[in-house]
Amino acid sequence: MRLLFFLLCFLPVLLPAQTTVGLNAFYPFEGNLGDATGEAANLGVAEGVVDFDCGVDGAGLLLLNPGDYVRIPGGASNNVNRLFDDSDFTVSFNFRPLGGSDEQYLFSKQDTTCAPDGAFLYISYVPDARRLTAVLQQGSIRVELTHDIDNSACWQLVTLVRDGTRIKLYLNRDEVASQATAARIDLDNTGDILLGGMACAGPDGGSFRGLLDQVRIYDRPLSTDEIRPLYRFPDRILTPDSQLFLGESIDVRVRSSCGTEFSWSPTTGVVPPDVPQPTITPTEAGRQVYILQITDDRSTCVATDSLILTVINPDSLDCNEIFLPKAFTPNGIGPEINETFGISNPFAVPDLVAFEIFDRNGGRMFATTDAFTRWDGTFRGKPVNPGVQLWKLVYRCEGEEVIRTGSVTILR
Repeated sequence: MRLLFFLLCFLPVLLPAQTTVGLNAFYPFEGNLGDATGEAANLGVAEGVVDFDCGVDGAGLLLLNPGDYVRIPGGASNNVNRLFDDSDFTVSFNFRPLGGSDEQYLFSKQDTTCAPDGAFLYISYVPDARRLTAVLQQGSIRVELTHDIDNSACWQLVTLVRDGTRIKLYLNRDEVASQATAARIDLDNTGDILLGGMACAGPDGGSFRGLLDQVRIYDRPLSTDEIRPLYRFPDRILTPDSQLFLGESIDVRVRSSCGTEFSWSPTTGVVPPDVPQPTITPTEAGRQVYILQITDDRSTCVATDSLILTVINPDSLDCNEIFLPKAFTPNGIGPEINETFGISNPFAVPDLVAFEIFDRNGGRMFATTDAFTRWDGTFRGKPVNPGVQLWKLVYRCEGEEVIRTGSVTILR
């Protein structure tokens, strides 16, 4: 399979690994309620009935009935509950609701006395309205952030950050609400952290019904760049929008842990059309949009994503219009199409004389007479240093020899 090379403006941003700096508690829910950082004082306690099912990465926590939640007891000096005073923090988790019209509490820390002028924190969700709310309060000082979710996903990543006097709410990879206070809110109280419940829920509120996964609690404010890698793109097509020639195929990659039924539209050229990762062979040139719907056997939520393929008929290509990208990233991270450098539309070069690449001193590092052969960014088996390299292309077009030159930047 030969795909057209993405231009520099379409190169993906390489994200850092998921940070562990300042991570005080992490609950991956891989069949237990333990803190994966190894802190025994942060062990969760099941209230009601809790179970484990599909998560964004492996298993996740399943809560189905009123009164089902996980309690993280306080008490120990090294317990994660102690983070919630007037210090900075970050709380991040994934949730997948199973429906309902009442306000459901995803995360909370509140004194069981339920004093109206006390200090507390909670994050809640109303499934029917798709409304997300985060509240921090100390006496008369109150911050309330809300966001109506309008994306087509079933799993959502929520991140709440306190940075000084500013409170920020993130959904998936983006900040969606923020508010500042004149002074820091002191959240210190004797209540435990509750995952999926709240000590003092009102008459219109209750336990969360759905799946929770990857709960992280930090003792510092994460930046936007640190939050973005936490999003795992669940129920999403991982294959980027691509360009290919008519007659070529592309193997699609999809991340879905909870999906039980998959439906592609249109089905023409999609083999098979009812699996998450089919092979797509477009039958027409032009901009082709393929839509994937993912359903599961627990909820009515249908996750939707799309893949756009720009399909080019090689017979329509003009040998006077030859394209080479401005940069590529031979770093082994991917996507694969950006790992090598070559002619973006090789079908338009039926008679290649030579394609050569030189360093800035004129030393030749690569040469081929095959328009489909690409350079991997090495010379004599060793990676070439980042920077600008020169290329020369000689080919015959409509009976005449054409010579073109240019430069390409190696990014690592």
